[in-house]
Amino acid sequence: MALNARIPWMAARLAPDHVLLTIEKYGVTPGSTGDECAAEFWRGNTLQQRVTDALHVVAALRRQRWWNGEIVLFGGSEGGAIAAMLAPLIPETRAVIIWSSGIGQPVGEMILSALPPQIREEAARAFAEARRNPTGERQWGGASYRWWADAVDLIPARSLLQTPAPVLLIHGSRDQSAPVASAVAARALVLAGGKRNFAYREYAGFDHFMVDATGTDRREQVVSEAAAWLRVALRR
Repeated sequence: MALNARIPWMAARLAPDHVLLTIEKYGVTPGSTGDECAAEFWRGNTLQQRVTDALHVVAALRRQRWWNGEIVLFGGSEGGAIAAMLAPLIPETRAVIIWSSGIGQPVGEMILSALPPQIREEAARAFAEARRNPTGERQWGGASYRWWADAVDLIPARSLLQTPAPVLLIHGSRDQSAPVASAVAARALVLAGGKRNFAYREYAGFDHFMVDATGTDRREQVVSEAAAWLRVALRR
């Protein structure tokens, strides 16, 4: 995340009066790729572990005199699942924004729906093997068996029912990495659970990165509209 230029770009536009805090995954060094990740990454990187790590960071943040005691959680893709899971665990959370994240279905089910038919059977076998042997020594699809065993049956959107903070869920209808059906399922789940301070925005024709069908990057528009929502949410 340290070298991901999209993160500070988005933070400066989304919440210019806030301090950006990111938490890196285990064993990741600048410039490394998935194939070069250290054994520490494969052993330590799971959704639940990332949530735990974030809670430790917030505990340390509470000891800082400069902090005003407010947090806005933002996460995209896998990070959206982390943000959803964290929201009810951090009482200082003022708002939650989740972007292009398939949080409304079991993670494994969402992944299977995004795969071409010829790979789904292989994926299903990997998920079953991961449940039986959740090791960091074996990998499939860019994640360890330990990651898959932790994530495959999770429905992160359920956590949003436990937070009083307002939530904005953003998704593109042309998202092929996290199909929009999972976002629609998240909206249905959250509204059925009685959460009213929840907003869902689906962008027709936009993909996982908010690029439209003509190839035009529309992040500026989406971030601007999210920033407007956040300003209102923080005034409440």
